[in-house]
Amino acid sequence: MTSRHIRRALRNLGLAALAALVIWSMKGYPLPMEMDFRRYERQSLAERSEILFRCESQGEAMLGDPDMFLGVTDTAIHTSSDTHPLNIWPRNADGPTLVVLPSELELQPVFTVGLVAVGAPEGTATARLTITLSRLDWAEDYTVDGQRQGAVFLFSLAARHGEDDWRSHEREALSELTHQQPRTFLYPYTVEFFDADGETLDVLAYDGYGSGEVAA
Repeated sequence: MTSRHIRRALRNLGLAALAALVIWSMKGYPLPMEMDFRRYERQSLAERSEILFRCESQGEAMLGDPDMFLGVTDTAIHTSSDTHPLNIWPRNADGPTLVVLPSELELQPVFTVGLVAVGAPEGTATARLTITLSRLDWAEDYTVDGQRQGAVFLFSLAARHGEDDWRSHEREALSELTHQQPRTFLYPYTVEFFDADGETLDVLAYDGYGSGEVAA
């Protein structure tokens, strides 16, 4: 076989593989990262979740910008990334739940952490998160508007100060958010849900003392 025929055969194999991948994806079959997520669920004896949200982290360049997944069951919310294979958050059965994505959304140019609200009330058009970050003698309120991503709302919580200072109180507080155990939040917050006319539909609040999420 001549080199020309070899190149043609390799090209045809590549095109066939690409076509097969497209068809596989269009038919709803999982891609490798999703299969890993399912494997983590099985290994943890966790119920298989319905995936509601996925995104790509820009914070782990050495790991190839890993995908992050968020799936839900009736009682739990599962999040996953390369650095945190499976975090299982308890889900509020009576209303919305707020969770933290397991890897940073971005490291540069601004350190950004993602938080996701699941179970917004029917008719929600917009959502707003207010969270108080604190460290030693420093505390500051942050307000972030949610971005609707299908059935959930994504809040991108970005650093305001000392972007180049990894030892800043703000950076440490944001970093702690992505490494906390998925049980209770480290910092007090309020999430407000509004309809198209700006009327409040629901308010989710956490006081920061480990008492759990409560209706405001």
